Amino acid sequence: MRNLYQSFALLTALSSVASSSAVCNVGSNDPIAFSKISLDYLVIGGGTAGLAVASRLAEDTEVQVGVIEAGTFHRDDPLIDVPVNVGLTEGNPLYDWDYTTIAQPGANGQSFAVPRGKMLGGSSGMNFLAWERASQPEYDAWGSLVQDNTWSFQGLLPYFRKSATVFPNQTNPFPGLPPNGSSAAFNPEDEGFSGPIQIAYSDLYMDPVFPFVQSLNNIGIPTLADAEAGNTTGVENSRQSVNRAQGVRSYAATTYYCRSVDQTNFHVIMNATAHYLQAFRIGFQNSSDETQLLTAKSVEFTLGNDTYTANASKAVILSAGAYNTPKLLELSGIGNATSLESLGIPSLIDLPQVGENLQDHLFAPVQYQVKSGITTFDQFRINSTFAAEQAAIYNSTRAGFMAASDSAISFLPFQATTNNTDVDSLLQLFNQTVADSNASPLQLAQYDIQGGWIRDGTVPQMEFILFSRGFVNLGPNTSYINILGGGLHLTSRGSVHINTTDALVQPVISPNWLSNNFDVAAVLEGLKFALRTGSTLPLADLIDIQTDPEPDAQSDAALIEYIRGSVETAHHPVGTAPMATRVVDASLLVYGTSNLRIVDASIMPLTVAAHLQETVYAIAEKAADIIKVQS
Repeated sequence: MRNLYQSFALLTALSSVASSSAVCNVGSNDPIAFSKISLDYLVIGGGTAGLAVASRLAEDTEVQVGVIEAGTFHRDDPLIDVPVNVGLTEGNPLYDWDYTTIAQPGANGQSFAVPRGKMLGGSSGMNFLAWERASQPEYDAWGSLVQDNTWSFQGLLPYFRKSATVFPNQTNPFPGLPPNGSSAAFNPEDEGFSGPIQIAYSDLYMDPVFPFVQSLNNIGIPTLADAEAGNTTGVENSRQSVNRAQGVRSYAATTYYCRSVDQTNFHVIMNATAHYLQAFRIGFQNSSDETQLLTAKSVEFTLGNDTYTANASKAVILSAGAYNTPKLLELSGIGNATSLESLGIPSLIDLPQVGENLQDHLFAPVQYQVKSGITTFDQFRINSTFAAEQAAIYNSTRAGFMAASDSAISFLPFQATTNNTDVDSLLQLFNQTVADSNASPLQLAQYDIQGGWIRDGTVPQMEFILFSRGFVNLGPNTSYINILGGGLHLTSRGSVHINTTDALVQPVISPNWLSNNFDVAAVLEGLKFALRTGSTLPLADLIDIQTDPEPDAQSDAALIEYIRGSVETAHHPVGTAPMATRVVDASLLVYGTSNLRIVDASIMPLTVAAHLQETVYAIAEKAADIIKVQS
């Protein structure tokens, strides 16, 4: 997000905070020994999905499981562990792949930072902690697209539950809840109580949070008692992936990795960059012969200046994420044959959809300076006494505002923010955008589903997030809030492709943001509703001045100009190796292979209106069961 959060320095507090994320051993990092292990399963990428699937596979003590991870384990690192520090690792190459997009014509030619976690635990170690499940129709749409009903809300529900443990004895303090709603989110039919990831409500809330919720209530937006049950329309108190007892982030490294690291059949090599997959052909003649399958046998990787090869007998599992998974497929000869051969890479399987179908969420921020005396997270920036006091509280109790972060989030369909005439206009614009596009069969199937959602109002199209802090152009001794409003189910589809055979070079990331009129209109609707929320009581009583966009930018044309210059990504990339024809099947097998599977957000055929980590963990949990049965 343009590294907005780098301005939020903790000054004296950061240097004095001790973290305690896990009492966890770190295994050997000997690449020679790792390459000599007779692995059954080899996972490329020790991130959110990779560690989860590897840990579950290693529950079978008869198999050997290996993981190749490019980053390291940042154990007891306050930049990762301390909840208030969300965002501070973005753009730091010690934690982040530090990738950027190519220039985006729809966003005034800007290129954008697109942070992805380069560490053990991946992006689960750098996300903003939100633990959310999308609506039931969105997961059911996956089942429709892949013609497999196990990829549905009910089919995924056991895996949502399996990944998490809900912190007990908490109540939801948000305004507007129905009777008995404060504890409704602890339904054992929806929630997990024995999974690795710890989730909890925040214990403390900054001053603007409850007025934000009340303003939405006053507009007519309900407060959700249980946003995990399949209906997400409303405003919710998003639980967070935080171990509330310890006051630290709960993520894949401190949970899935730590639960398995002492097992003799679980092996992780860190600081190792995978180059490509090597394959052994079994009578493989050409990619059009569907009876001849390619079998992945090994992966080449580097650590330091040396190159090694790791072997696997049962399966190679790509869990490198929506940017690096298509990159590794293409480096290995799996992708668009014409493009690969132009780089001198022999085509093993011609799969033109690899690297296509990139989707993300887009936001436009509204920033307000709040009145004096309103406490926000900016106190850490402007008040050294407050910061020191909070550091002392955190070090002694693992509580206080350093153990907190913002959690007020609203997911809404267009029908909740505007009138039926405007909804009809948005639907017409959507239909015209689709008609004017050169859409693939997968995209046409997606658009058919998306159009129904817009028409029926059954699935959120927009998200609104309150951040109790300032992002840009911050004045001394002043506090701010930001309301991010944006579009979730957009029509633009981007791509991720290599343009070199050098595995150390980032892929070309072209998201095509704001490339058509519907997407611009959807983000505009989100921006206008964010502005409406800020001008509604009681939140309006906290606000001194609006700083972004300029208060005189009131026409649609002026707001669109602001959007093109200020749009942000939510860093939720998905879909670049989707469950779709001639890419990945419902068993997560890459088309044309017998044992190469993909387990990460790239397999999602259609994005969901939610922050992604809960969904990615569920994908990994489901994948582990599939692989155990089929290998």
